[in-house]
Amino acid sequence: VFYENVIFTNCIFEEEFLFKYSNFENNADFTYNHFKDRALFKYTTFTNSTSFYSNIFRLEADFKYTNFEGSVDFSDVTFYDIAEFKYAEFPYGVTFQNVKFSDIANFKYTKFFSPVNFNDTRFEGDVDFKYTQLDGDDFVKSEIMNQILREKWWN
Repeated sequence: VFYENVIFTNCIFEEEFLFKYSNFENNADFTYNHFKDRALFKYTTFTNSTSFYSNIFRLEADFKYTNFEGSVDFSDVTFYDIAEFKYAEFPYGVTFQNVKFSDIANFKYTKFFSPVNFNDTRFEGDVDFKYTQLDGDDFVKSEIMNQILREKWWN
């Protein structure tokens, strides 16, 4: 458990990065990092504001079952391998603006609450939003999903 603010900025992680089952009770700043191996945040809880702004994930980024209880920023992030958000929860909104998903982007069973921003995001691999919810409704039928699909197929 991390009770105070956590700051990992401008770091290069050469080996596997494990925060599996961690709990961040205050703000978490993971900006401008380069993860050269797998980054595992599976089953993690972020209680306050969290930023992964402008990160590079070379291998798998695993956020399965992660609960983001504050606002979250994934803007300008590049995922070169699978980006796994299956069963993640974003109760206070999330920004994926100008993100590049080079491989699979898995948001299956994810729960989003407004606002959700995928503006200028590039999906180069498969995208899975099956059983995903936006404010309790089926995300696949939402207007933002239509925007994502238009951008994926027309870019």
